[in-house]
Amino acid sequence: TPSTTHREVATDLLSREVDLLVEKPLALDAENAWAIVDAAEEHDRVLGVGHIFRHHPALCELKRRIDRGELGDLKYLNTSRFSFRVPRRTTGALHSLAVHDVDVFGWLVGHRPAQVYCRLDRIVREGIDETATLLLEYDGDGGGDHVAPSGVTGVINSSWQVPTFGKSRHLSVVGSERAAYLDYLEPSKLELYDARIVTERDGTLRARDEGHSVHEVENYEPLKREVEDFLTAVDERGRPRADGRV
Repeated sequence: TPSTTHREVATDLLSREVDLLVEKPLALDAENAWAIVDAAEEHDRVLGVGHIFRHHPALCELKRRIDRGELGDLKYLNTSRFSFRVPRRTTGALHSLAVHDVDVFGWLVGHRPAQVYCRLDRIVREGIDETATLLLEYDGDGGGDHVAPSGVTGVINSSWQVPTFGKSRHLSVVGSERAAYLDYLEPSKLELYDARIVTERDGTLRARDEGHSVHEVENYEPLKREVEDFLTAVDERGRPRADGRV
């Protein structure tokens, strides 16, 4: 159902003791989102949210490598989602596109940003943003296992008004030891770059680039994995990978 109806539909079903998987975004503002989370907890129901990229094959492989420390301390994340289409009538690019990456960044870094800057451009359809530009700053003391002491910067560019690239969805993650790149439209492919800045014994800085490798991962349908994850949580009365609090 449209995002504008989520609170009414979700709280009604949860009050009838129905476990629920809600498409992202859970709601369009915090008040309505927390109302759904509170209803799930009040009625002891499983509440999942459709942050489908938590089940994307290449992204899951990247998450595993970050958690193993292969990229070192994270420093910078950048993503873009571009296409050319008429904006939707109910929700703009922020809630339709950029919300994916806000979730992905938090998942990879391991905690929420300390500061957020967001610019929305509304030119084509009144009240509906067709372009969203976000800058997220993650504090180095925020609790993530692989966050650089100085923190992490995340940049998100999402737009329905960029005809240049066709449909484009990319993610770059830069760490102190390695960098990673993936194209969301190629779900089984992850690229790792052995490139970093090193300090020589005499104190000079040098760019060390030892090339890159392409890793093929198991390809599967993220939507199927998302539903299986939710059903497992229902059977075991546990938490899905993306629950309401996420």
